Amino acid sequence: KAIEGLVAEGYTIVLLGTPRHPETIGLLGFAPEAIVVDEEDEWDRIPRTKRMALISQSTQPPWKFEKLAAFLVSRSHELKVINSVCPVTIRRQQDTMALAAEVDMMVIVGGRSSANTKELTRLCAMAGVPVHQIEDARDLTDAAVFGTARVVGVSGGTSTPIEDLRAVAERVYALAGVPDAQTRAAELARAALGAVAEQAYRSTSIGVAIGTRGTVRQPGEVARPAAPVPSAG
Repeated sequence: KAIEGLVAEGYTIVLLGTPRHPETIGLLGFAPEAIVVDEEDEWDRIPRTKRMALISQSTQPPWKFEKLAAFLVSRSHELKVINSVCPVTIRRQQDTMALAAEVDMMVIVGGRSSANTKELTRLCAMAGVPVHQIEDARDLTDAAVFGTARVVGVSGGTSTPIEDLRAVAERVYALAGVPDAQTRAAELARAALGAVAEQAYRSTSIGVAIGTRGTVRQPGEVARPAAPVPSAG
């Protein structure tokens, strides 16, 4: 309704979103003439206009939304900013970075074109943590990807089912665990996920730590036991 009202009032709508993302397509149904932009190198094509409104695909990175809003100040006389970035996206980034600080390597699970999944990967890399992005457990085929890591963090984009995280954790144990962990991969993956998966988060994905250090501090929690052993080295 907000976007329809802005269109009716004559605002030029700028939509920060991935062009073929279902949410972006849905928003365009209310504002067919909206200017859709994603990466920063596209922003210069936004024309200068008297009245402009900014809205975002809910899973876009908060920093990008804020940066685009600042950019648009110089493009219009009147700018309305509708903050539609999902709080879950912000929380996921915070949790993932907290987890990354406790592990040797991160595996990020989600669609290759997913904006929030790519942002999690980017943030881990910026923090100096080795990171590997995959779509699902089938993408993990070689234990060499883990190098000398003793503790691996697994997190995913906001649309990544929690069951996919369990499958990835199981795959890490099966590929890189000591012999006992390899034979108990499914059991250990369920335990690792169960240690952090609160019922309130069942519809989303959360950080999972698996490793040999004994304890791993989960996002927002006190230190707790980590599921043992993905390292055969």
